[in-house]
Amino acid sequence: MKYCFNFAVIVAAVLSLISCGTTNSAATKKSNPYGEIMASNECIELAEGDPVRRQYGLGQHFKEQTAGNLAEANARASFARKISTAIAAGTESTSVQLEKYTRNDKNGTSVADESSETGDFLTSISQEIIKNTSTIKTIRYYNSEAQQWTIFKCLEFLGTKDAMVEQIIETLKDNISKEDRAAIEAHHDQFRQKILQTLAK
Repeated sequence: MKYCFNFAVIVAAVLSLISCGTTNSAATKKSNPYGEIMASNECIELAEGDPVRRQYGLGQHFKEQTAGNLAEANARASFARKISTAIAAGTESTSVQLEKYTRNDKNGTSVADESSETGDFLTSISQEIIKNTSTIKTIRYYNSEAQQWTIFKCLEFLGTKDAMVEQIIETLKDNISKEDRAAIEAHHDQFRQKILQTLAK
């Protein structure tokens, strides 16, 4: 009888532990409503380590070369967006009105105040900077089940942070009127610092 009682106690304890373990496991799984944290890789870490001078891109395709081209295009697009945002932030501290400039007009001819025109102008400035970048890291994955390549590329500006900011400023000044160039020069340090801070985000 005593043996049966001890056995019942042991079984109850084991079942209790299993139940607790299951409950804890379920609680752990439910603790993050956003999903699983995905692993990083060296391309992402390199870009995050120097956000001013680096950007990464991801490309997926069943052809390796196309996936690589998409990854590079995405990295360049990230660079362009960041540079455009930095220029816009910098001009907020001056009297420069970016909507005055078209993509091909260096004389400051007025145009309709349309965001697409401003976007085209900023893109043209950004493209000049992006020409001075190079791929510093490529990581390739191949999913044989899906027959798909996933490629990451990290691009880096070929120069220092200061050189990048100065190239942005000089390229912008080359594409605006004398009056607006003077406005930027009068607030050069403030303008430069704002661009650098925005690029670092």
